[in-house]
Amino acid sequence: MKAPDNKGVAMLAALGVAVILGLLSSVFLAHMKLARAYTVTDAQKLKAHYLGVAGVEDAIVRLKTDSPLVDSYSDAWWTGSAITLLGDGGYTAAVSDESARVNLLSAQPQMLGAILGGDQEALTKILNYRSSNKIFAVEDIGTLGLGAGALSRVKDLCTTLGDGRVNINTASSDVLAALPGMDPDTAQRVIEFRKGVDGVEGTEDDFVFAAPEDLAKAPGITPAKTAPVLPLVKVNSNIFRVEAVGSIYKGARIVSNKRIMAVLSRDDNGNVSITSWES
Repeated sequence: MKAPDNKGVAMLAALGVAVILGLLSSVFLAHMKLARAYTVTDAQKLKAHYLGVAGVEDAIVRLKTDSPLVDSYSDAWWTGSAITLLGDGGYTAAVSDESARVNLLSAQPQMLGAILGGDQEALTKILNYRSSNKIFAVEDIGTLGLGAGALSRVKDLCTTLGDGRVNINTASSDVLAALPGMDPDTAQRVIEFRKGVDGVEGTEDDFVFAAPEDLAKAPGITPAKTAPVLPLVKVNSNIFRVEAVGSIYKGARIVSNKRIMAVLSRDDNGNVSITSWES
């Protein structure tokens, strides 16, 4: 019987080792490629998060530099949804005035009824719930079984923050129309007067109400008509909500987004603090 060819066995063994090493190398390279991709994605998410944080900080700075005596859409705190670009990313910081909304906790029944578009069933449910339960956020009433229309209007037009008075410089026509003695036509006249000559809100020619009594300066509105409104309105705010979105771009494509919702409180001296944060 012929003895095995040691050279042949050695070559087969070497070939087997080479194949195994090749497979291990392929697996290792694939793993490294995947790990690198995860690292890049994680880095992008982190950068997007801090861009969102920068958006909140930007809003805080704008609120600090703005006078706390009067708040309107022509002030420094309001920039709409303008994008601030930084390197390969950017952020938006949309600030909204919580006093532009009707306070769900303290609003008179007739005001809530107007907000609900006359939906008496929805009004009764909210008043009954409000009388025996603590409402922490507008979303809490989502369990009451309100119709889609009523629920949407409450979420859009109500708040649980602030002192309950409405800022006539920032309130929408729907909110203004819900105030005692007001109606949709009167509310729209206030909005048009507020916009100034160019008809665009948030520009230099806006008319800014310096005191609640200034409502009577709008065309067709008399002091007698505004009298029931005055105890329920003001011209400034101390609670603002900011929605900041940090984004990372690759060309024209967004590869990572991070959203931060924060509620900011500003005192009479212009000091701003964060009262809630959700990211």
